[in-house]
Amino acid sequence: MSSPTSADSFVSVPEPASVARMYDYYLGGKDNYEVDREAAERILAKASWLRPIARHNRWFLARAVRHCLKSGIRQVVDIGTGFPTSPSPWEVARDIAPETRVIGVDNDETVLAHARTRQVEIIKGDLRDPNAILDRLDGLVDWSRPVALTLAAVLHFLTEDDDPAGCVRAFRNTMAPGSRLVISHISRDGTPGRRHRSDRTGVQRQRRRPARVPHQPGNPELVRRVHPGGTRPGTSRGLASRSPVRPGLVHHRRRHCDAGAGRGSSRRTAGGIGDGVISDLLTENGAIIDST
Repeated sequence: MSSPTSADSFVSVPEPASVARMYDYYLGGKDNYEVDREAAERILAKASWLRPIARHNRWFLARAVRHCLKSGIRQVVDIGTGFPTSPSPWEVARDIAPETRVIGVDNDETVLAHARTRQVEIIKGDLRDPNAILDRLDGLVDWSRPVALTLAAVLHFLTEDDDPAGCVRAFRNTMAPGSRLVISHISRDGTPGRRHRSDRTGVQRQRRRPARVPHQPGNPELVRRVHPGGTRPGTSRGLASRSPVRPGLVHHRRRHCDAGAGRGSSRRTAGGIGDGVISDLLTENGAIIDST
């Protein structure tokens, strides 16, 4: 495929729009259809900050995976991986430690179909059913050795009823000491109240309609249930029982973006990396970082 519209030329256009394909469009990728582009443009009309934030998030993920590999980890599981739009965990691994096994997990059929034509390994799985994911990873991941598990911009698609804390705990109970968890989550911080409420309402409405996926930007009640000690980016209280990787929980644009990720966006996404065997926590601004 050589152009952003090339996906339409060889596959029947699916309905409804896909979150993964819309995200690919925000990143400037090729794996999207007209239905995705139209839905994405409706959202961008309400929330123009979404495209630069998607790019910030992608660069944060790349930096975080790079950090994990440089610490000696050679297994990466990227849940909610989407299309391998550059910079992808696979690219980072090939550059730093080609022997690393990177496994993506996604529930989007078009993501899975495209993976068969790429040099990437992706299994089908839904974060809301972590035990099924763990079953499919059996034999692919050596859980007795450290693993980097990434949840980049995916937990805010879970509702309170989906029990995001329980989903994270299921992986925590499997991971070996020395493992690391990388999470970014949309934040309510960064925009004046009235405009932000309008933007957020528009995004929620549009995302539910075209992609039929709910959107929970730092839901305070959900956050308190997962981690009562949640705190704001820039502080460390409540983030980890021992040693979050420095600088801890921060907004992407303040710390975790490489050159080229874009500038001028509202600070909408928080991210962090956690050391060791993971406990449950989720801050009000959205990153999960913990160790035992």
